[in-house]
Amino acid sequence: MILANGTLTVNSLLYANSPYNLTYTVSGTTTSYFGMTQSELQTRLNAMNANYTDVGITLNQNTTSDSTILIPAGVTCSLTSGTGGPYTITRSSSNLTSSMLRVNGTLTISNLTLDGGAIYSGESDTRLGRSRTNTGITCTGRLSQVIYAPSGSNVTLNDGAVLQNNYISGSSGPYDHGAGILNEGGSITMNDGSSIRNMTLGS
Repeated sequence: MILANGTLTVNSLLYANSPYNLTYTVSGTTTSYFGMTQSELQTRLNAMNANYTDVGITLNQNTTSDSTILIPAGVTCSLTSGTGGPYTITRSSSNLTSSMLRVNGTLTISNLTLDGGAIYSGESDTRLGRSRTNTGITCTGRLSQVIYAPSGSNVTLNDGAVLQNNYISGSSGPYDHGAGILNEGGSITMNDGSSIRNMTLGS
C-alpha cells in the first residue's frame, strides 16, 4: 500500500500471466489490480456504480473472450492496451449468441483490437478485398455484434481502436442490425485512427 498526496493506493496481484489490469478510485482511494482473468474483472465491474471514477481496464497480452464484458450503467471507463500493445481480444467459440462488449455506461476504447473470430479464406472478392468464405467463428444471435450499445450508453472509438472479423448468420433470415456495433439508443463516436472492418451479416 502506498500513501501519496493523501490518496491510498492498494496494489494487488491476483493471477500471474492473466491479461487484465483494473484501476479505479472511490471515496478518495485509488485501487489497482494486476493480472486478472475476465471473470474476476467482470465481478469487480459488476460492483461498480457512478461513485467509481477513473475506471481503467488495461489489456496486457492477446487473449480470447468466452462471454460478454459488461460496463455497468453510470460507470465511465477506458479500455486500452498496455506496454507492448496493441493487443487483441478475440471471440471464442463459447460465445456465439451475445456481444463481446455490452456498454450500459460510458466506454472509450483506444489502441486495442476486438476481433470477432471470423477467418476469411479462399478466392478473394474484388469488391471486398477479401474472401466471402468464413472458416472461423460464425455467430447466430441477434445481439452477437462486437459491441452492443443500448439506450443511455456512450461508446467512443479513439486512435488505434479496431473492431474486425465478426460474422453473423441468422437461421431464419438475415438480421438487420449490422455485425459491428448494434446501437439501440446509445451514442457512438468514431475518431481519427479508429476502424470497423471485415464485418459480415448473412442469412
